[in-house]
Amino acid sequence: LLIKMKNIAIIGSGSWGVALAIHLAKNGNKVKIWSFAQDEADFIVLEGGVNDAWSSEIALGDFNASAPLTSSYISNLVDTTYTGALETLFNNVQTKWPGKLIFFIIPHNMDLSNTKSYMDRAEEVCKKWGVILIDLRKLSGMNTYNEYIKTTYTNASDGVHPNRAGYEKFYIKPIDIS
Repeated sequence: LLIKMKNIAIIGSGSWGVALAIHLAKNGNKVKIWSFAQDEADFIVLEGGVNDAWSSEIALGDFNASAPLTSSYISNLVDTTYTGALETLFNNVQTKWPGKLIFFIIPHNMDLSNTKSYMDRAEEVCKKWGVILIDLRKLSGMNTYNEYIKTTYTNASDGVHPNRAGYEKFYIKPIDIS
């Protein structure tokens, strides 16, 4: 998926059902954005974790906010947990694009179990790794606990995947980083 927004090329590398963490239910599939994204980038925008929260096989994982980001710390990350996979992703992206601004999007409020604890953890991990957070739970006004918003602004009224109208109404303005 390639979208042009104010002359910024955005590559969508994920797909429905893919998690950040490696887990057996998906035959070891995980997002590997750094393996097929463009080599040149002005900045990086990432999003992920809802499928991790949904899966009964992906634990939230341990997190040490005060541990220094040393090679020893990084080599001990466990990418079968959400936290370890997110930290691994941030490490890999910072390694591939050193010095580039990295943004992480937390999606809108949704009526799904576990997502709050996983997205709260994403907020903590972003802070530790110096990743700029765009928290659409707070910024977008999109809340699919509201049945009207859920049925009007998400694909197949699933409450998770915004449709075109959902992106236009709730996502574009808070994400516009140009």
